[in-house]
Amino acid sequence: MRSGHMQRLSRSGAPPQLPGLYRFMIAVGATMVGLLLTGLLAPLLGGSFFVFALAAVALSALYGGLGAGLLATFLAAVGFCFLFLPPIGSIRVQDPRDSLRLIIFLGVSALMSGVGASLRQSLLQTRTRLAERERVDRSAQERAVELLESTSDAFFSLDRRFLVTYLNQEAERVLGRKRETLMGRNLWAEFPEAVGSSFQHEYQGVMTSGRPVQFVEFYKPLQAWFEVRAFPTRSGLSVFFRDISEQRAADQALRDSERRYRQLAAELEQRVRERTAQLASTNEELEAFSYSVSHDLRAPLRGIDGFCQAVEEDEESTLSPSARGYLERVRRASTRMGQLIDDLLSLSRLSRAELRRQPVDLTALAQAVLAELAAREPGRDVELRLQPELRVDADPQLLRVLLENLLGNAWKFTQRVERARIELSAIRKEGRIVYCVRDNGAGFDMKYADKLFTPFQRLHEAKDFPGTGIGLAIVQRVAHRHGGQAWAESAPGQGAAFFFSLESGAPEGGPV
Repeated sequence: MRSGHMQRLSRSGAPPQLPGLYRFMIAVGATMVGLLLTGLLAPLLGGSFFVFALAAVALSALYGGLGAGLLATFLAAVGFCFLFLPPIGSIRVQDPRDSLRLIIFLGVSALMSGVGASLRQSLLQTRTRLAERERVDRSAQERAVELLESTSDAFFSLDRRFLVTYLNQEAERVLGRKRETLMGRNLWAEFPEAVGSSFQHEYQGVMTSGRPVQFVEFYKPLQAWFEVRAFPTRSGLSVFFRDISEQRAADQALRDSERRYRQLAAELEQRVRERTAQLASTNEELEAFSYSVSHDLRAPLRGIDGFCQAVEEDEESTLSPSARGYLERVRRASTRMGQLIDDLLSLSRLSRAELRRQPVDLTALAQAVLAELAAREPGRDVELRLQPELRVDADPQLLRVLLENLLGNAWKFTQRVERARIELSAIRKEGRIVYCVRDNGAGFDMKYADKLFTPFQRLHEAKDFPGTGIGLAIVQRVAHRHGGQAWAESAPGQGAAFFFSLESGAPEGGPV
């Protein structure tokens, strides 16, 4: 069942691997659809008619790779020159503003092609790893069945109604019954002589207590003594048994069985080592991916910003106000994307960072964070009410990240209040210590509180209060890493109160 689930996940989570021709056909088709939609909706799109072309480029790169994305970029550029940019019907562009827009489109499309192709490659690699893991699990299951069939012990398994669910070949030989005549049958109905014997008593005891048992009992119909080992399972009972009528043969069989068990234990240990190595490899891949995001994606952003700046400086006398506006929008977008990359990396690192708990002076840490905020805006007058000597048992680095986001939000959302106030306190609620950062700023409507700690969900316009929408998600992640949680209470125009708990540190937390 587990392998089947992983197979469904891999099939739904990654784009299919298409032959080369089909990839480029997708690029051509997507570009044609994008151009058609642009032509139909051009009056409504105004200056943003590249949006469908960018969507076609992204789709082509995701399903066809870098080559398909670049092909879609080229076809879209030619189509715009020929169909939409004067002179219509020619690939020449007369208006410098149109040329600039086309250059920006080519740069953004090339970047999207690279990102889409990288995402596609990552998804395909993930699908390959999941398929390999499924194969390993299936192989392990087959080895387990093979081991049960090759063991010298007779073996059968029962469900909780004592219906036979499996027996190996040795059990068939010892019991003198074919597998087909016992599968799905009640054990006591098929072996009525065992009713009331130690067999029934011990098996029912294992079912009831959940503890394994080992015993020796004589079974009269077969005129043989059996050594029996019964183990509880999730579905019922697993039974290993052997004929020990001849002690020498029984001793030898016991040694063989022990060797088999040691082999099984060694295989299980090997699987644990392999899984540990796979986990370490996955962590290394995550680190490598973070490095790629941190470095490889920044270079194109710096290039976009630098080229836009160069165009502004070199063509200052020829640029129209609208063209300068376009360049400013591109540079602001690249700066915002850089901030998003930083925040996403921070959110990712929080999940992998080792938690190092130690005593922390929460009040002093908050004072340091607020001093940094005040140094950035020395002209602001904010009343600070910090409960003294708040101490917690937490990771100081992660706790500083949490306070930087909560106090930074309080500082930001009180900037339009005449007498701004920020508070830090601790209360006891439902038997645990809860910490609160409160302000008298803009506040928010509680009907949107379920979106508050979700990445990229913002409750205020960016033009009013800038930000990336990651900060509160980071706060929630830090609280969860400490075994606690975070939540908020607010009303529009009445400020906000953000609460967080550090569950494991509750006995030492709070005021002293």
